[in-house]
Amino acid sequence: MARRIDVDSTLAMVTVYNNRAQLFHLATLELTPLTPNEDVVLVFSKGQWSEANRSTLQVNIKEGGNAIILRSVQFRTITSVEDVRPQKQALRDEIEVLVKEQRERKDELFVVKSTYDVYKAILNKVNNTSRNEDDVKYSETVTNFVLDPVAQEKMTSFVLTNLRDLTTKTREIEAKVEDVDRRLAQARSKLTACGGDEKRTSTEVAEVQIVVNAATKLQLLLSYITNNASWTPSYDLRVDSKQKVMTVHYNAVVRQSTLTDWNKVQLELSTASPHVGGDSPTLTKWNISLRPPYSSNRNTYGPSGGAAPPPPGMMMQQMMTNVMPTAPLAPPRPSAARPAMAESASVTTSSTSTTFAIVGRQTIKSDNTDVKVTVTQSDLPVHLRYSTVPKLDQHTYLKAKAINTTGCILLPGSVNTFADNQFIGKSTMDSTAPDEEFWTFLGVDDDVSCTRKLAHRRFVDKSGFMGAKKTRVEYKYVFTAKNGKRSAEELVVWDQFPVVEDKKISVSVTCPTKDANPGVRFEVNNLNAIEWFWDLKSNSTQTFEYSFHVDYPTDERITGLDGVS
Repeated sequence: MARRIDVDSTLAMVTVYNNRAQLFHLATLELTPLTPNEDVVLVFSKGQWSEANRSTLQVNIKEGGNAIILRSVQFRTITSVEDVRPQKQALRDEIEVLVKEQRERKDELFVVKSTYDVYKAILNKVNNTSRNEDDVKYSETVTNFVLDPVAQEKMTSFVLTNLRDLTTKTREIEAKVEDVDRRLAQARSKLTACGGDEKRTSTEVAEVQIVVNAATKLQLLLSYITNNASWTPSYDLRVDSKQKVMTVHYNAVVRQSTLTDWNKVQLELSTASPHVGGDSPTLTKWNISLRPPYSSNRNTYGPSGGAAPPPPGMMMQQMMTNVMPTAPLAPPRPSAARPAMAESASVTTSSTSTTFAIVGRQTIKSDNTDVKVTVTQSDLPVHLRYSTVPKLDQHTYLKAKAINTTGCILLPGSVNTFADNQFIGKSTMDSTAPDEEFWTFLGVDDDVSCTRKLAHRRFVDKSGFMGAKKTRVEYKYVFTAKNGKRSAEELVVWDQFPVVEDKKISVSVTCPTKDANPGVRFEVNNLNAIEWFWDLKSNSTQTFEYSFHVDYPTDERITGLDGVS
């Protein structure tokens, strides 16, 4: 028979995943074998083992492993049988005493209330008795009392004093009656809960079976996986536009509703999966074709029934990143006053996950309350750029580009953005690997602006191949960009031209072109969105043109151009 030893352990470390956690219980004990190669079972009864995923139980020998042999580790349900007849008899005796006390208190209360009623009747009699000698039919003593105002006043004062005392006494006894009733109800409830003469109790324990070869100081970690715990990334991005520095506060929001509080534990956060504020609008894909619209409920404009241009609410992802390269980022300039830097978590990266070991001991209560802990804090140099889509929005948006040099992967999460200590809004962070660049929008700044005006929209009939008649629609827009700042700024302007869905249609951009406008920086993406890059001098104004034409057969009905402005 193996010797069983009860082991006291403490919750020392927790690793939190996106939807569960691994809890590590640390135990240290001195072991001396009573016989050579003694079989010993270490019993861990302290812990919420019932919440554990039973198949995830593990043991890790931290110290003293050379003196033992590990046989097994398992959860076990221990059922104990207790003779509750003595408890039931004690409860019956207690109930008997309480019933007697309850009866005595109620009798006492009855006497006090009856005495109160007698004094009340006397007071009413005294106050309502006539002082007219002809009406008095009492004895001489009573008659003298009734006709003596001084005696009557003394009697009234005496009765009122006793009534007040009896009222206080009544309240005291009523409180005692309530207390006896409560204790009696509790005793009866306990007696009912005892049930039969035997009480069976099941307890979950963790058992580690070992063979002890020599005396040793043994230290081990017992761990298991449990649900009802999670963490999510959260970021505060603070941009100093003058210093061109972004301070990234990389935080983690941890919450748990397990069966136990995590008090002063070493906390690790793992990315392993064992299972729009301040943003400018984005251009949508613009289609034209010779076929009617597919959806019968699309809005149509004009007699030809042309489809409406794409609504501003539909946005394409290409707007979020610019294809034109920017200058290399300079190191951050020193600032006169910088916030205190927080200690950063140590990072361990494997081929499939990243683990952040949070600095210091953390306490997470089991009430599902969000607890924010710091992962890291870093200053990153930024490149500032203005961006606007005047076709959809009159505002100009400032955004900043940075390179992730935190040494950590920036996981998808919520972002609070601040520019020059002003809260801009909330957004989200996309997954960003170390040394990868990312952009963040800093809200509206109309000191740099750009307007768009339709100069002309003209229809021209022409002859095509083999005499086929063609119609050409020419569009010309004039953009006016203004920089009201005292510093030179970079502005990106977005617009688009139609995507052709029929070979009978052709679209050509006539301005800008790389040959005709060699000094103009622009790019076109695969959705025919065009972006211009302008370096605006301080307090300056620049204009530029944008033109394209669409050719299609005259006898065909084209959709997608009507209503275009």
